[in-house]
Amino acid sequence: DILVEVNLGGEASKSGVNETELEPLLRQLATLPHLAVRGLMTLPPWLDDPEAARPYFRRLHELARQVDTLALPGVTMHELSMGMSHDFELAIEDITQAADLFRPVHERTCGVDGFVSLEVSPLLAYETAPTTRQARELHDRADRPNLYIKIPGTPQGLDSITESGSGVPADSMMSTPASWTSHSKSTPVASRTRFVASAISGPVP
Repeated sequence: DILVEVNLGGEASKSGVNETELEPLLRQLATLPHLAVRGLMTLPPWLDDPEAARPYFRRLHELARQVDTLALPGVTMHELSMGMSHDFELAIEDITQAADLFRPVHERTCGVDGFVSLEVSPLLAYETAPTTRQARELHDRADRPNLYIKIPGTPQGLDSITESGSGVPADSMMSTPASWTSHSKSTPVASRTRFVASAISGPVP
């Protein structure tokens, strides 16, 4: 399972395809039987005002809707990953709104569906204690029962999931921060733990 990065800012310092390259790439990926595209990701330019990143987030959402209409085999837009640690304040605001939007689904399905997710900074991927602290802080600040916290699937990240205990729902991104290729594998529901990255990630309504 992968996310495809789109370089919406056109920055030479960042990876990813541009908007015109996205559809041809997805059509090529759709021919690979053992690969599944789960969504898109973008890292907006570093801006002093986090609010200025919103147009990039909106554009990625628009692109995801356009991709959905293509109905390509093996290509779904179940996840969007957007932003960096600089955007956390904005992410907290947006993620709580998204959680409230999906909460009726969460309640109607008795906690099986209707989740949104927020990631801890990938810069903490190899540090257990800081990852645990940030996961708890994000979960407590958002204060929503249908919020997953995403934690990198490194050995230190997995230790952090164990340390987080029953208070923080979590999932693990089974990849290294450098690759940004995400494969989520849920832990048993009884543990009530979940995973992390540095942006908003959730289903496209």
